[in-house]
Amino acid sequence: MPISSRPTRVPSLLAGAALATVLSLSATSQAQETPPAPSPQIQEDARVHFTAGVNLLQDPAKPRYDEAYAEFKKAYALVPSWKILGNIALCAMNLERDSEAIDAYTRYLAEAKDLDPAERAQAERDLSTLKAGLVKVTVSSNPDGAQIHDTRIPARGQPVTNIYGPIAGKTEIGVRRGHHVIKAHYPDGVDVSWEIDLDADQAHVFDKPIEQPKPVLPPVAPAEPLKTRPITTPVYIGAAATGALAVGWIVTGSIALSTHSKFENANDGSDPNRAKDLRSSGQTMNVVSDIFLGTAIVAGAVTAYLYLTRPTVTTNAASTLLTTGRITF
Repeated sequence: MPISSRPTRVPSLLAGAALATVLSLSATSQAQETPPAPSPQIQEDARVHFTAGVNLLQDPAKPRYDEAYAEFKKAYALVPSWKILGNIALCAMNLERDSEAIDAYTRYLAEAKDLDPAERAQAERDLSTLKAGLVKVTVSSNPDGAQIHDTRIPARGQPVTNIYGPIAGKTEIGVRRGHHVIKAHYPDGVDVSWEIDLDADQAHVFDKPIEQPKPVLPPVAPAEPLKTRPITTPVYIGAAATGALAVGWIVTGSIALSTHSKFENANDGSDPNRAKDLRSSGQTMNVVSDIFLGTAIVAGAVTAYLYLTRPTVTTNAASTLLTTGRITF
């Protein structure tokens, strides 16, 4: 049995009844339109989309108006019957695409000759409510090609977002009164926002920020090679050895001088053995001190030679600065 032409206000339609409705669409279309009836394949495609829309409205979780809206529009594009317009209007109203809902309800009421009186009265009330709450916003984008993302933020409940475009020139969209955040989204990812409490018709131009050209830097001359003479490891070792030998010479020399002073004091004939021991120790320390001195002189000479003959290394000045933070000459 065919279903009523009344649009689905609650998900209560049966899929089988929906199929019957679509089967009757071609006859309605043929009676009202000059063009010939759609082919059987087109009718079948329309039936598939219409049934999908009904099923989406019957989702156990909640009606899926956005997807059902798309399916009903596909069905209507194939078989333009007023019997589909009621469901298109219902979905558009719930999605807050109010201009489209007003258009669909207006055509629905005009084309439906045998509409149930109760449904006609309900559709007229819906149409009146939509018109009372409609605000027309004329937007344009500089440059053209932006998508318009309109989000109404209600006092209660979840925000409602609709996308329009890409737009070119002045484009009018109908939205519901309230607080809106409207964005122009450009293909390169740039977003320009406009936030407003809409209570009357408005016009707005979205100007994409002009990207500042990058400064052109003068060409940098290639860095001249930098010649350096880094101090090699043997030089450091030689300097350390020379310093250590010098310290040894100073220490042993000091001990030798101290021992000699003690020997002078003890060499008064009162304790010949002690004087002899001090004399022997002093001579030993003198020999050790001389050895430290001679070795330090040799080490110093070798270190000086290594320092003066260290090799020259050619490096790039820029890379030297980057890696060490300084230039060594």
